[in-house]
Amino acid sequence: MIVSDDFAAGSLGSVWHVAGPSGISAGLASDGTDGYLQLVTPDGNYDVWGTNNGARAMQSVTNTDFQLETRFLTTPSQQYQMQGFLVEQDAQNWLRFDTYFDGSVLRAFAAVTLNGSSSARFNLAIPGNTAPYLRLTRTGNLWTFEYSQNGTTWTTAGSFTQALTVTAAGLFAGNTGPTVGYTARVDYFENTASPIVNEDGTIVPVNTIDVWYGLQQTFGVPGEVQQWINILGSVSGHVASLSYSLNGGPARALSIGPDTRRLQNPGDFNIDIAYSELNGSATDDVVTITEVMESGATFSRDVVIHYEAGHTWASNYSINWQNVTNIQNVAQILDGTWAIDNNGARPVDLGYDRLIAIGDRSWDNYELDLSITMHDLHNKDPRGRDGGGFAIGMLWTGHTDTPIEGWQPKSGWTPGAAFFYGDEDHDGVGEFSLHPSTSFAEILALQPFTLVEGLTYDFRIQVEQTGLYDRLYSLKVWQDGTAEPTGWTLQGTETFGLSQAPGTGSIYFDAHYFDVSFNDLNVSEIPGRDIVQGTSGNNLLSAPYTGNTNEIDVFAGYGGADLFVVGDLNGDHYARAGNADYAFIWDFLSGVDRIQLAGTATNYVLATDYAGLPTGTAIFHATAGGAPGELVAVLNGARNLSLASSDFVFVGATLSQS
Repeated sequence: MIVSDDFAAGSLGSVWHVAGPSGISAGLASDGTDGYLQLVTPDGNYDVWGTNNGARAMQSVTNTDFQLETRFLTTPSQQYQMQGFLVEQDAQNWLRFDTYFDGSVLRAFAAVTLNGSSSARFNLAIPGNTAPYLRLTRTGNLWTFEYSQNGTTWTTAGSFTQALTVTAAGLFAGNTGPTVGYTARVDYFENTASPIVNEDGTIVPVNTIDVWYGLQQTFGVPGEVQQWINILGSVSGHVASLSYSLNGGPARALSIGPDTRRLQNPGDFNIDIAYSELNGSATDDVVTITEVMESGATFSRDVVIHYEAGHTWASNYSINWQNVTNIQNVAQILDGTWAIDNNGARPVDLGYDRLIAIGDRSWDNYELDLSITMHDLHNKDPRGRDGGGFAIGMLWTGHTDTPIEGWQPKSGWTPGAAFFYGDEDHDGVGEFSLHPSTSFAEILALQPFTLVEGLTYDFRIQVEQTGLYDRLYSLKVWQDGTAEPTGWTLQGTETFGLSQAPGTGSIYFDAHYFDVSFNDLNVSEIPGRDIVQGTSGNNLLSAPYTGNTNEIDVFAGYGGADLFVVGDLNGDHYARAGNADYAFIWDFLSGVDRIQLAGTATNYVLATDYAGLPTGTAIFHATAGGAPGELVAVLNGARNLSLASSDFVFVGATLSQS
């Protein structure tokens, strides 16, 4: 077998049999310490399926047991680029063992071609999307294919039995399609039973930063699903440190997986950047990711972020996955690698909380309808830390530091709520839980039920406001194609104290080690009562003026000088149903915030801690005698206010007194 990895020009030697559409070349690495072999394919259909086409370099071998090992300095990154081993008997009979990129993830693949007819033996995703080291072992008629990220720890991709009278073995590179020409670069290739004798021992460092969803990414369209953007990827090899900077700013350290939580596999990283840090204009942001290798070599990649602020996710929203080519166009991926299968969105690498999310942080009351296909409901954390399950989360605004703090990326999950279906490690039940709690979860309702692998189920979820701003969550589950049940499978009420901010937020879909497809979905707003959320800046907050009675709208400003609109030129928004409809202002700050009312100060009267209402200042429409009449608003915890102060703004003509 081959005796050296010093692939300087002219050093290939007569032991190589060069074939394929373009063949091979060699050269020196950039630092001059080590050579490399290049397997070059042009644009066009060049692969090794049925016709043994592709750029390849082969050596004659004896028909005995052997083990081949190689290190590639390149990674397939466009659809159906491939690189790996070929083992040949003749032009009609050979074996193929390689890695290829399917358009979403890197995969390990093996196939057998007998008498010109090819068939696959295995095809599986490679966690982390990197596998520079490949190894093939022949023991009699048993063939075992392995890959490694570091050349030390090996993972078996698969093995099978196949009789073959071997005459040659070597390397190949291939591609399919007219626009994916590929050049594979090789550091070394050897038979470990007869190892390289003049290996110089130098590992040439290469840029191993793999950004899973591309170097140009768009966020904030159709809206801002949470407070963070997430740039996902992985690194491989001997990486000493990893960091990123935003728009040329200071370096920020990145954690490298695995970390038992969001960073599932070796080399994984997840950059979480607040939307508020981005430019928000037509000018793009640039995130520079930098790795420092143990050798001292430094590499970087720039990721261009397209983000313009101001897009609000429509409150009525649907996804038909057959019409979607890029998940990031219709949802935001928070964790893991995802692909669209024949059903819907499905995680490629199973692991801890593989998350995608839809919706807006302002979503308050809605109904969600979707189906979920069950593929594997038994997978667990291979490290034994955790069981498996899947979840549908609600009122999501992004990961936090509660109850888990100090992690990068942030790994806390409260506030929020979720329906969770789990295995025996999660009590084997459908589980509804998870709003602010000092423990793992606050369980609001439990109902045992069983889902079956291979089947698809329909899910209906409702999130509704009850009481002041408590939440009623309802879940209904039934097998697709059967009659919808009349009652709810599970219901639970979450109670908020007045010290807790009212909750709104988006929807996430979580495959926690389980393999499921989240299929077509539809979200419909439940009209009527509203929870209106501000930001840390100056806000004008108002709810849709519907004319409905018995409507309590809740407002939260969150810092800044906010204007709360409870009346305008059309009149009072809430003077219709006595004390049954009003605006509840959760965080009014006298001297900073203001209340807008219709009419003049003489049309209103203030009352503190009015019986039957939340504590604070209540604003009533005054009767002819100056007594409280129709209730307009309640200012949570506010006292000692005056209608003559700058806290109040009046618009419109004088209103008649009731």
